[in-house]
Amino acid sequence: MKSKILIGTMLMFLMFAFASSSVWAYDVDDTTTAVTAIKNSTSNQEISFDPTGNYNNFNVTVPSTAQNLTLQGNGATITGNGNHVFIIDNTVGLTIKNFIININSSLNGIRGENVTRFTITNCTIINGGAGINIFGISYNNTINNNTIANMGINGGNGNGISLVDHMTNSDPNVRHSLSYINNNNILNVSQGMFIGGNFYGSIINNTITGASEYGIHFVGRQTPTNGVVVATITGNNINSNGIGLSLETPIFAKLDLEYNTIYGANMCVEVGPLATFTQLFVLHNAFWGGEGDLETLYELAGNNWDQNTLNGILYP
Repeated sequence: MKSKILIGTMLMFLMFAFASSSVWAYDVDDTTTAVTAIKNSTSNQEISFDPTGNYNNFNVTVPSTAQNLTLQGNGATITGNGNHVFIIDNTVGLTIKNFIININSSLNGIRGENVTRFTITNCTIINGGAGINIFGISYNNTINNNTIANMGINGGNGNGISLVDHMTNSDPNVRHSLSYINNNNILNVSQGMFIGGNFYGSIINNTITGASEYGIHFVGRQTPTNGVVVATITGNNINSNGIGLSLETPIFAKLDLEYNTIYGANMCVEVGPLATFTQLFVLHNAFWGGEGDLETLYELAGNNWDQNTLNGILYP
């Protein structure tokens, strides 16, 4: 009998513990508590949002002193107040995940200067000037599994993802830590991705539709004669009303362009006049739309060109 009573007591304790943990699972449940918690955050902390909370008129600057901070949205919807929703300047190791971010202005969903080891994943970002805008000396960042839509409808540059590294470095043998832009869905923007200055990493399995100007646009650093790219671009589906893929960065130390579908109504590919290529592999891509500089790309690739098509026909 005592054992039955003990077991029953333990079960009741466990049920109460689980019930209590569900009640106290979230750290914040409205704009005021969330902004206060973030401003007072410390390194290696996780702040968990109540998915049913009220986060209207949201704008916060994440402190650079809180390294390796995680903001866990749990599916919560936050709406901006006419400013950048998240400002993340000089942060290290910040993770933002599982949010629905309604920018509701001409500014940015996430804006950061001099950012390293930043991760944004499983977020939906809508209705702004730019979805994600990272610049300055910024590298070793991960932007995965997000949906970004309707950028530029309220003004702004209309970029889905803008990732720029202005590190003073033109040596193609030097490698920063890798950045990853993978498995994102970007639609109804001016430029799907704007990659400025130096980029080392991968752009894989992204879908870009309804880009009015560029699908993916590589450009030089602050001056047009500087910038180094070492990139793998694979498995992307790019659809642009202007240019599908623009390659204008001066130094492509290594570029693997493989198994992509790239459509540009004006040009499927543009090669900038200052662009140089040390290693270039163009394999198994389906190009659609205007030919643009595809012949130039073919000549630059040489023996590293294989099984590419233009409008369904093997090219050249």
